[in-house]
Amino acid sequence: MERPVQHLPYFSLQEYTEQEFGTLAKLKIRLVKWFFIISKAMVFRYDYADDKYRKGMDFLTSFLGYPKKRVKISPFRMGNMAAEWIGPDNMKNDHVILYMHGGAYNHGSMRSHRNIVTRLALECKCRVLIFEYRLAPEFPFPAAVEDAVAAYSYLRLQGIPSEKIIFSGDSAGGGLCLATALQLRDHHLPLPLAIACFSPWGDLECSHPDVASREKRDPFIDIKAVRLWGEKYAKGTLRHPLASPVYGSYEDFCPLLIQIGEDEVLYYDTERIRECFAEKNVLCRVESYESMIHVFQMFGGFLPQADRSFENVATFIEEVKKTALTQTSNINSTQTA
Repeated sequence: MERPVQHLPYFSLQEYTEQEFGTLAKLKIRLVKWFFIISKAMVFRYDYADDKYRKGMDFLTSFLGYPKKRVKISPFRMGNMAAEWIGPDNMKNDHVILYMHGGAYNHGSMRSHRNIVTRLALECKCRVLIFEYRLAPEFPFPAAVEDAVAAYSYLRLQGIPSEKIIFSGDSAGGGLCLATALQLRDHHLPLPLAIACFSPWGDLECSHPDVASREKRDPFIDIKAVRLWGEKYAKGTLRHPLASPVYGSYEDFCPLLIQIGEDEVLYYDTERIRECFAEKNVLCRVESYESMIHVFQMFGGFLPQADRSFENVATFIEEVKKTALTQTSNINSTQTA
């Protein structure tokens, strides 16, 4: 299956410093880090039962709030999955973002990610579909991939063409975006227009030799927890490309945007994914934010870096759309010549 040659740069790295966002932003990120240090001791305890951890995650993230007056949330059942359409009041295009929530394949929900998806919908001026895939350990790998493929198929059955669908997700959801697209490509099915990931989890084993240096700076997650959740999700298949996308091969793939915080354990997952894309000359844009933590986008509306990241997702999508239109026009001109 051939994809048009990309005319955007194959790889670009944009590094954002703390200084760009001002003194108040520095104070805000320090408050966020203290929030996680306290929450980790009280709620985000990795020795908690799965159900208790899930409830704790939903409870804490409910305090983040979201711009509820500017969006319409329409819950429905998508087969066996709960799902929601997020419709912004400023919708201007017919593209759709299929959002895959994070949570180590073990927790996370539509509720816990409402601030991210509503702000993403508003900034990109399009609808977002978020769904609740089956979680491990009750439903281990490849259940999440199967559910994500089913969600994509649902959109296609609604008459939405692949070139108007964008995958987006955070942490495990970011890894799931890549895994889902790999599964589609390997089954010769159309890929989405593009993928935009926030702090994607690409290596369930957390095996990069320098990862310990990032753990000291990460107030949210640690190596032990990452490996524990990896085992819960994909024990015995940790290096399968659909479980750990750092082992995937990305020829004939769609463009990718990754946004990562410099102070997080999963920093090197992005580096390895970028190398995979570079090997196949596939477009991969990486944005690195100084002092930012894992999935800092959850603090949209509070952290200016999070707000900038949503703006950049919208810009990336528009650039890919324009490139795709130009390529289609060139192909049509060649065929009619």
